[in-house]
Amino acid sequence: MEHNREIQIISYLINQNTWTTNAFLSNQLGFSPRSISTYISKINKRFGTIIISSNKGYKIQQKEQAADIIHHTQCVRMPGNYEERKKYILEKILLSRQFPTIDFLSDRLCISPATLQNEISKLRNELSEVNLHLRIKNNRLSIIGLDRDKRSLILDLINKELENTSFSLDGIREFFLNVDLQKIKKIVLDNLKENEYFLDEYSLLNYILHIAVFIELNGEHSHKDQEHAVHKINFREMASPHIYHIIENIYSKLIQVYGGDYSIEDFCEISLSMMTSAVSSHITKLHMDQLGELVGPEIEELLFEIVRSVRNTYSIDLKEDGFMIRFAFHLKNVLERVQNNIHVRNSQFMKIKDDFPLIYVIAVYISNIINKKMSCTLSEDEIAYIALHIGVLMEEKKAYSEKLICIVLAPDYYTVGRALFKRLSAVFSESLIISNFITSIDDLPETASFDLLLSTISINTVIDTPYIFIDPFLSETSTNNVLQKIEEVKQSKMKHKMIDQFKYFFRDDLFFYDYPFKTHIDAIETMCDLMMEKQYVDKNYKEEIYQHEKVAPSSYGNIAIPHPLTNNAISSVIAISINPTPVEWGSNKVNIVFMLSLQEENRDQFKDIFDFITHLISDNESFTKILNANTYERFIDILVSSA
Repeated sequence: MEHNREIQIISYLINQNTWTTNAFLSNQLGFSPRSISTYISKINKRFGTIIISSNKGYKIQQKEQAADIIHHTQCVRMPGNYEERKKYILEKILLSRQFPTIDFLSDRLCISPATLQNEISKLRNELSEVNLHLRIKNNRLSIIGLDRDKRSLILDLINKELENTSFSLDGIREFFLNVDLQKIKKIVLDNLKENEYFLDEYSLLNYILHIAVFIELNGEHSHKDQEHAVHKINFREMASPHIYHIIENIYSKLIQVYGGDYSIEDFCEISLSMMTSAVSSHITKLHMDQLGELVGPEIEELLFEIVRSVRNTYSIDLKEDGFMIRFAFHLKNVLERVQNNIHVRNSQFMKIKDDFPLIYVIAVYISNIINKKMSCTLSEDEIAYIALHIGVLMEEKKAYSEKLICIVLAPDYYTVGRALFKRLSAVFSESLIISNFITSIDDLPETASFDLLLSTISINTVIDTPYIFIDPFLSETSTNNVLQKIEEVKQSKMKHKMIDQFKYFFRDDLFFYDYPFKTHIDAIETMCDLMMEKQYVDKNYKEEIYQHEKVAPSSYGNIAIPHPLTNNAISSVIAISINPTPVEWGSNKVNIVFMLSLQEENRDQFKDIFDFITHLISDNESFTKILNANTYERFIDILVSSA
């Protein structure tokens, strides 16, 4: 997966003659900005420094070498290990509907018949665990089992491949011989739109894949009667009349396009997750005072408990009508899925845990609230689905807060100035707030109440705020120059903000390096005792840390962030422990511990620090530097130089 993404980055950059910013790459390729930095670091580590970076962005330095890398990657490569060979065999049998012989596979996979027999035995054992049987008859391989189990196996294969293609349908269409994924998508979307319903992006992708796999396998129904005997469900009772009508329409259209002898009951079975994910388009017209009537008082009470608890614990305000209404319906769907034992399964959800650990921490916390109030345990996929909702809201708020305040200087306002203002507002609506339009440099505010000045004339006087010249018609060159300047100003603002916050939160006397902690209990005891001794926290602090650990362990990957669930902090400090030898912390091995004591007014600031540091340590080179930072001064120097 990672290798394919690295090649995508190289392939894009090799065609660029100017610097390309991280934000622009992220937008073009669909990877998070943090992932872009990580992949480029790995590329340079593997191939030498073929991509150079500066405050302007990234650029290919060795184009010939980059072209060679792309060329070698495009050459056809035989499956080189058991997992790749297993994938090849399963695709041949389940999707290509072939029954390959031992001789064919041995020749195609370039391994001896004896080695192949050993791997077939291993594959047979793995398939038996998912209720499928690998049969060899007349020297040909086939897979026997229920359609439902075959679909499940194929969806696992495809979801893994989706990770390599930025979750694009085009990237996996070669899996399907008989169906057109885009055509299925249109059928689904047209019916949803006609009936004024919608699916979120991930649920839609999941549903399209289920339909595509179902139709591909429609030729094998030897176990259909057995399936229905075992798995009878009254779908009309489970689904609302509106949803059932949508499913009937989709079913009828698919029969017209692809034919098939499957029944509406067959099709309803693969539509189970859609039944509990589709939401009425009228949701955007609802008001909060209608919520209890539509989702029930129990879910309304649960929603307000979640909003209140997240605010108290993480200082993240979810109290926004649009979000709360959407999230209330999501909670309703989650509980319906749990009660009916319906599983959402999409491997891309788990990317959130790696790429956005703080959001995932909050989602785990919310899942524990649901568990306590509703007596149900959510799967990791459901937790990550909650993280998606939280992440969207936080990104919306972040996007607004990160907009730059801009002033436009254009002396000829009454000729081209007004048209320029409209064009700037349209092109840069997501990154700039145009607070003022002036016709003379003398009209600039005396205080620094803006972040950027765009001017259609040269400026000869010295001003403290960054500015850039643009032509009156906002040509492509000007647009690119402004985009680059926006990124520079944002990075500069963030750097100064981070430096101030580092010095505010971290303390020399709360810095631990290579302490002989064997378990998380050792770390908690030692760090809490010192924080209490220094009177940074009160006597209940340690007990509150342990209470949080019982609710949800604070370790994620190689980081732990122990903190209380209450907001009774005496002062806002962060103790840090750097452990070159990792500490056992639950099911993880932790190298860096951030122990938090944050007053209410400082909790929002910590998110910026946490995002910055998790981004930093995702880069192998920076992570190694931090692990070697054996003094507080060295640690702060690394943070400041990387900001």
